[in-house]
Amino acid sequence: MKFKIDPKPSNLFERVLFKLKRVFRDRKRVSLRKPYLTLAPVAVPGQDQDFSVHILLCNRDFEMSICALRSFVHYCGRSFEFVIHEDGTLSKQQKDYLLKNFPKSEIIDYDRSLDLARETFGENSEIYKMRKRGVLMLKLLDIKLFSKKRKIIVLDSDILFFKKPVELLDAATRFDVPSLFNKDVLPSLMAPKEVLERICSQKIPERINSGLSVVYRDAIDFELIEKWLKELNDQKIDFIMHRIEQSLITMLCVNHKNGIDYLPETYDVSFDKNVDQSVCKHYVGIIRHGFELEGLTYLEDKGII
Repeated sequence: MKFKIDPKPSNLFERVLFKLKRVFRDRKRVSLRKPYLTLAPVAVPGQDQDFSVHILLCNRDFEMSICALRSFVHYCGRSFEFVIHEDGTLSKQQKDYLLKNFPKSEIIDYDRSLDLARETFGENSEIYKMRKRGVLMLKLLDIKLFSKKRKIIVLDSDILFFKKPVELLDAATRFDVPSLFNKDVLPSLMAPKEVLERICSQKIPERINSGLSVVYRDAIDFELIEKWLKELNDQKIDFIMHRIEQSLITMLCVNHKNGIDYLPETYDVSFDKNVDQSVCKHYVGIIRHGFELEGLTYLEDKGII
């Protein structure tokens, strides 16, 4: 199965046609998610976890996240005590649903996490200011604040699994391997590579995508983050805000004793890879609608629901 990217409209007629198409397509996407929302709760986790599994959720991606977590549980062949970080937009009903359907998981309310961040970093710190400015910083800072495990798996809500993530799970239980990440389609750093290398004093890979990763908790060094953010501010370095968290985790991991590497090719971010030949697919940006139209359709055909 191969998913096609929408061609860019070149005139007014094509733009109107595309908008109409998107209306009907979005209705189809909702209908494809619905069966996953009515499944029975996953089994209660019956074994200790050597690692923690974290996901950042918002109201917009709530239904996608349910599908993502269920695909992960199905292909891993076991349940997990997920640590769910919410960005302040989830309703009580949504939180109750998560706790019912993913037993023994923990929801980290935004206000609770903000209070701990304020207490830990101080309101005048660069790290605290950046956390308030960009919600994606929760994926970097809060996974350390709210995990006691030495290894941490981080999942984005727009990833579906199609095979058991053997390499990811193996790395989560080992302490002699690098931190591992999705490989992005293109360079995805927040600022020019040479600027970030100068700041962190290490060579860094430029196609790290933090949507799927397994990292060492002690690689997340708050003092280094504060130092680097001050340098960015003092030197008035322009950066892309939505890439700051994955750039910082890249810089941190290259400075960690175990280093950094990419997950195998079957985990790569790719617009057109075949899902039946992939462990997972990250439905980013221009292929986001493929999450349902390709990914969930494929899982339904395989009898996952």
